[in-house]
Amino acid sequence: MNGRDFLTRPGARPFLSLVSLALLAGWFTAFVNLYLSYAPLDGEPGLGLRDIEYHFHGNRNTNRFASMINGPMAENFFDPNDIPWMTEWALAPGRPDFDPEAHRRVFEERVLPVLEDDCQLCHVEGGKADFAPLTSYEEVEHLLQVDTGPDTAALARFSHFHLIGMGLLAALTGLLALVFLPIPAAGILSCLPAAGLLLDVGGWWLTRETARAAPLVILGGGLFAAGIVGTHLLLQARLWGPGSRR
Repeated sequence: MNGRDFLTRPGARPFLSLVSLALLAGWFTAFVNLYLSYAPLDGEPGLGLRDIEYHFHGNRNTNRFASMINGPMAENFFDPNDIPWMTEWALAPGRPDFDPEAHRRVFEERVLPVLEDDCQLCHVEGGKADFAPLTSYEEVEHLLQVDTGPDTAALARFSHFHLIGMGLLAALTGLLALVFLPIPAAGILSCLPAAGLLLDVGGWWLTRETARAAPLVILGGGLFAAGIVGTHLLLQARLWGPGSRR
């Protein structure tokens, strides 16, 4: 049975339309999640190259703890005035006059109470962020090293989940394009998401080594979006637009 024959079956058009919209919504929510995760990293509105650089290459002028409390986690602080002095505390290990004993003492007396009130709802065993607990100086200490981006294990784990999840979306979208869209649009649109996904993830690994590779991540994401959005919009037009019953 070809695509034209399938569309003559009762309920086929509403079924395909709803599946297409669900896949498009899946891509959109993934994009929103990416935007909310990356956009605050450079402290400027919007998602730009510097956000990508900071996420994968790291911000060599700060560390992960300072980046997080000034970025995605800032909204969780009950008193925003805690952020500046905690940032100064977090950056102290990189300074010539660093005093380890005084640093630990400030943590116990001032930093830990703030973490208990504002962060440990998630950053404890059993919490949503139990992979990054913040209950002791030792657990925070490794976050105070210069920010060089994610380590190999973390990037491999994220790449695995992204390739499987977005790869499935790309495969289903490509199959819909090949079956229901006319040539040559089907051939082009079916390949764009997979090509964009490989370029996107490859850009992550290259950007970790050199910030100059960050445009590859933007380009890969753009190709992926063009293939996904283009396919599903054309499919909706084919299902319900003028001449759709022919």
